[in-house]
Amino acid sequence: MVGMRLLVAGSCLALAACSFAPTGNGNGATDAARGGGDGPVDAHGSDGSGSGSATDAAAPDAPLGMVCFGGHLVHICVAEHPSANSGLPSSIDTSDSSMCDLIATQTDGSELCVILRKNLSITQTTRAYGARPLVLIADGNMETTADLDASSTATDPTDREKSGPGADPPSCATAGRGGDGSTALGVGGGGGGASFAQGGGSGGVGASVGAGGPPGSLPGAPTVVHGGCQGGTGGRAGAGGIGGGAIYLLATGHIHVTSNIDASGAGGGRGRFASGGGGGGGAGGMVVLESADIMLSGAIYANGGGGGGGGSLLGAGADGKPSVGAADVGTGGGGNVTGGTGGNGATATSVVTNGATGRAAGGGGGGGGGLGTTEQLHP
Repeated sequence: MVGMRLLVAGSCLALAACSFAPTGNGNGATDAARGGGDGPVDAHGSDGSGSGSATDAAAPDAPLGMVCFGGHLVHICVAEHPSANSGLPSSIDTSDSSMCDLIATQTDGSELCVILRKNLSITQTTRAYGARPLVLIADGNMETTADLDASSTATDPTDREKSGPGADPPSCATAGRGGDGSTALGVGGGGGGASFAQGGGSGGVGASVGAGGPPGSLPGAPTVVHGGCQGGTGGRAGAGGIGGGAIYLLATGHIHVTSNIDASGAGGGRGRFASGGGGGGGAGGMVVLESADIMLSGAIYANGGGGGGGGSLLGAGADGKPSVGAADVGTGGGGNVTGGTGGNGATATSVVTNGATGRAAGGGGGGGGGLGTTEQLHP
């Protein structure tokens, strides 16, 4: 695959990703995914709640000679229909442009790694990671019989292979990232859990003196494709979990998912010896399916990570756990002796919990990470 950079066209600035290839081939305009100017359509989460729903926007008419895909967060135009049928490799580094067919620029300046095929059949487990969200487009049908993993398990943002694609974007500095715990009298409070579709948990107080960090502020409905945010740092440097990645599947025909697609956030790091607060759990990321015909017999999920456990004068706490299944809770790490236990991350069926207060000289537990967003969108 050879990377090609695409720029946002000014006439499409109302959309999150409206990217165009070089001038068309003269075969006439084609809007392959949906008719232009249809107006907005309803979007709802996989749980029917609509929480964290993507902002709808009408797709513009296709520019002359271009083939366009998508009518929601993604609207990408190219010079001609793709002809290749293929699967995916076992790993995709979205920071490596050679792994992407197209590099699309969103309206906030962030980039997407786009893989474009005629038909796409995913028959082996694929791990996606890197700085850019991953967008898979089929100008036909897309079927997944093997898992797609866009989750995060890291607490270090530079650990690229353990961070989901597009996780912890720059916008997290404004909304979504968990607040840091403070340190008082040598005792740290837990970091707050990160937020996305739902809020994270608060960090626990360290021995009644070290304030816990607040959960991240809710970022609102997404207008671009992006992953989840990192949890807050616990007092005395318990690292927050990285948020889950972002993966967007779009097909002009059907999308049939019989496997799992995971964009869950990482658990927060342990509170350090002595008396450190645990890190907040990372928020779940984003999974979007866009097609007129979606059949989902597998699972798509973007769960929050558990908060790290607080340390004590005798040792460090335990790391928070990531979720490893749609209904699996990312549990908070245990506190060491007097350290507070980390809060649990959220799933679609269980709520996030706060980090526990440390006793005596124990650090507070990190708050659990909030639920990410999962969407099924139709023209």
